[in-house]
Amino acid sequence: MMIISLCIVIIGVGVYFFSDYINNDGTSSSSMFADNIEVKSKDLESEYNKNLDITSKDVDGEYNDNLGKKIYCEVNTQFSLMYDPSVTENLLRDNGVVVKLKVLSVGRTRYLLNDDGDFPATPYTVEILDVISDNDNAQEINKSLKKDNQFTVYFAGGAVSAKEMIDHCNERGRYTATKMGLNNLSLEEQKEYYVLYKGELYYELTPGEEYLVVLGQPTRAGEYFVKFGGYSVFERKGDQLSYKNVITEKTLELKD
Repeated sequence: MMIISLCIVIIGVGVYFFSDYINNDGTSSSSMFADNIEVKSKDLESEYNKNLDITSKDVDGEYNDNLGKKIYCEVNTQFSLMYDPSVTENLLRDNGVVVKLKVLSVGRTRYLLNDDGDFPATPYTVEILDVISDNDNAQEINKSLKKDNQFTVYFAGGAVSAKEMIDHCNERGRYTATKMGLNNLSLEEQKEYYVLYKGELYYELTPGEEYLVVLGQPTRAGEYFVKFGGYSVFERKGDQLSYKNVITEKTLELKD
């Protein structure tokens, strides 16, 4: 499986995004690729692959148990944040909203387009059990709830098929998919294999489970993202009022 290191600068307080990391002329903007990239490639002698530091392992894709998809490669991301997300108080800055929710289902990861750029994001259909914060953002969430309290929240990242990534790059005149060797796959392989975008903030919610999460302000398109990914996700401990962060393991206590 191929692993690529990608540097990302995040501007804002929670809607983080994956920016394009290959110039339109096909050159890398900076040293954003790992020293050793494992590539399942049929044509390692191509000019595009010569531009990368690539070591061919000729390996089959590996299954991600949570996603249930055959992963061809992972894009591991590094983030630059305005606030330290390990400090719980920072999660509530800039109208952060704490909600208690139950995950109903996971949607298909797709590329979203907004003011920050275009990037893959995974939607979760959830039931909002309680809006705990009381600010302008919280009031807007309450207004937008359906009668059954169903709501959609997004996490940046997730798995997109190789074909989706190729089509996305072709539409925008980018060389990213070619640099990764995806064009060397057959059409069937492009549909079978997936590219998994992840990083230190990436987290996968489990359907049927309840969480406390912190949502950021909506995008102009009205999408609500979980601020700072897993740093804003708290699992319930034994006590109904006690929740533990899935990354830092810090505890958040609710008032009775």
